[in-house]
Amino acid sequence: MPVVLSRRSAVPRLVRVHATLRGSRSRTVAGNGSGGARKTTKTDPTNSEAGQTAGYKTLDRRRSQHQSRLTSFSCTTPAANMKVAVVFLAMLVCVLAEKYTTKYDNIDLDSILNSDRLLNNYVNCLLDAGNCTPDGKELKQSLPDALANNCDKCSEKQREGSEKVIRFLINKRPQLWERLSKKYDPTGEYKLKFQDQAQQRGIELH
Repeated sequence: MPVVLSRRSAVPRLVRVHATLRGSRSRTVAGNGSGGARKTTKTDPTNSEAGQTAGYKTLDRRRSQHQSRLTSFSCTTPAANMKVAVVFLAMLVCVLAEKYTTKYDNIDLDSILNSDRLLNNYVNCLLDAGNCTPDGKELKQSLPDALANNCDKCSEKQREGSEKVIRFLINKRPQLWERLSKKYDPTGEYKLKFQDQAQQRGIELH
């Protein structure tokens, strides 16, 4: 027997059914959408915790390599510069060593030669028989080398002073000259070596 629904009772029931169907469809779409998102969405490694950690490690590694290169450069470059500086200083020392000091070139030789006390003090210094003044000590250190190398490291003023002193000692104080000759030219080697030069300048070596 057919059931006849009244119009007033059927409408609310249809509304409820329709609402139920819409809610079910919405949940289904939402579920499918979220599932689809989970299936299709790709994780950005730079935004994830693991990606950020990997990024930090990469940056640290690059920074370490850069610092290593800087350290290597800073360690080797000064060393190379130091070698150049050492070579330069060695060359400078050699150049300076080619000449004797000139800080005593302005000493008044006449006042020394004309004073028995001063002259004897210098002679005793050269003979290791007395104390030396600073300039006397310098003369004592340079004299053997000057004799051996023909006074090549002497300044022009030192050459002139040496000739003046030698001439004075030979002509005026031969005893002192003899004592100095025995110490610095015991074999007569330098007397023979410089004899011609001395004669050209009017000096007779005894």
